[in-house]
Amino acid sequence: MSAKKMAVVLTGRIEVWVHSSSSPICLENIQATYQKGDMFCIRFATGRIEKFPLMNIFRVIEDWDLEEIKY
Repeated sequence: MSAKKMAVVLTGRIEVWVHSSSSPICLENIQATYQKGDMFCIRFATGRIEKFPLMNIFRVIEDWDLEEIKY
């Protein structure tokens, strides 16, 4: 009997609040967030990376979805 294979996909949404704006920058389909030097980096599922200077950010809200795919 063969074991079922499963993949775990983690995707999310993020709101980045910057000092010069009254509303957040809302991004979807993100795969990871991290800090590199003085930059807050967001990696998308497509492979694209967007970077924001940390000194311009005053709030970040992350919402992650965990999805299991069985095959």
